[in-house]
Amino acid sequence: QFQRGRRHRPVIAEMLPSGYQKLTDPSTGRPYYVNLVTGQTSWSPPAGAEAAPAPAAGGAGGVEERIDPSTGRTFYIDHVNKRTTWEDPRQPSASAAVPSEAHRPSLPRPAPASAVSGAKDDAELARELAAQWEAEDEAEREEVPRARTGGSAATAKPKAGKPKEWADDATCTNCFLTDVKFTMVQRKHHCRYCGQIFVSDVCRKTATIPGKGSEAVRVCDVCFDQLERGDPICICKQVSLLRSDSESDRQQGAKELANWASMDPQFAVPGVVTALQALGLTQLLTGLLRSSSATTQAAAANLLAKMLAYEEYREMLQDQPLLESLLSAVRSNDVKTKTTATSTLAAITSSVSGRSQLRAAGGLLVLLDVLLSAANEALQEACCLVLANLCEDGGEDWKQMLQAGAVFTLVQALSSSSVGLQEATLTLLAMLCSHSECREQLADSGALPFLSTLLGSPKRDVQRAALATCQQLCGSRRGGGAPVGGGA
Repeated sequence: QFQRGRRHRPVIAEMLPSGYQKLTDPSTGRPYYVNLVTGQTSWSPPAGAEAAPAPAAGGAGGVEERIDPSTGRTFYIDHVNKRTTWEDPRQPSASAAVPSEAHRPSLPRPAPASAVSGAKDDAELARELAAQWEAEDEAEREEVPRARTGGSAATAKPKAGKPKEWADDATCTNCFLTDVKFTMVQRKHHCRYCGQIFVSDVCRKTATIPGKGSEAVRVCDVCFDQLERGDPICICKQVSLLRSDSESDRQQGAKELANWASMDPQFAVPGVVTALQALGLTQLLTGLLRSSSATTQAAAANLLAKMLAYEEYREMLQDQPLLESLLSAVRSNDVKTKTTATSTLAAITSSVSGRSQLRAAGGLLVLLDVLLSAANEALQEACCLVLANLCEDGGEDWKQMLQAGAVFTLVQALSSSSVGLQEATLTLLAMLCSHSECREQLADSGALPFLSTLLGSPKRDVQRAALATCQQLCGSRRGGGAPVGGGA
């Protein structure tokens, strides 16, 4: 085990007989010797061991020599350049090539002097070296301000630990952005702005962070672009909340992004759209919409609705699994969740492809069930908007609405005092009444008194929608003279 903040220096290898290795007991710092064949350990060097030669002046230090137990071949760990090699880098002709993943030597398992058995696998080796190199990097960073001020080790201020909002590198196994698995070669790097962990390929830039001094620090590519633009919200921080196991964190992340989307058109600039796509926001929303928490479902549906207000996001979000997850939220027992999810469907079905996907997912029957059973006016209005969008294509959807008795439910909604519901209901009725069967059903449903009243509405949009419905109704056998007879 390597302790954070302690700078570990490997023991300079002695010239040992074949099959032996010299290691250091981490609890005492005392060297001991391992017979790699039998697994026996000893404090005393084996017979035939020779003292290690003194390092040449000016030679490369920080090189540790080990033996691959599976092949018996010696390999070297360069703690200065953070790499491994089959050849001794201290020799002039040594190659700097790093062994490939398939040929990287495995590491014998250090243990107390009582017993040593087996060998470490690649993951254990990666963790050991990462901890050791991180300790060395921290020590080097501590030396920089000391050198600038001329201070000594005794007077230097102790370095504080990592900020608590940083991701835990002990549990992080993959890059936050690329999902590349961390290895002995693909090392971990914290972004100083979002606190997440990345591979060096996407975390090599530096930038100044507002409110945290004037010194440029390491940041990931996503945060670098955001700091350059001056975005008000850190994308990676919110996405990390969406990836959390905590429902409250998920809700907070969705709420922050939804607020940004509703207030700031900068949310739709190409850089933000690309970053959210690369971070897998579509897949995250798909999972959140299937959450067991109705509040989380509602927050995800609300974020989705706000994003669909921008043309830049519509293509990215027209994803079949996402639509199916949205329908599962429509089936929720929570009225707020159902309403938010249905309103989001209204935005999705504004496009031909969105309507096609909704039909393919069986969304029409789901919406008809909601409309026929809904008592909430906002939910009824949202259902009418989606169904009206479906009627735009001139297909056979109207037949299912007619057979389900949707016309009678819509007529009852005309008595509502909600202007939004009145307009949405009249618009859908006018579209349905382009078919003779629906006109006859509307004439039989007792809609004429409601239509007469709404023709006198002070809201011009409601007047126009009522007039359009009356015009369609005039084409029916039983409804032709009814508007006049009803006082319209």
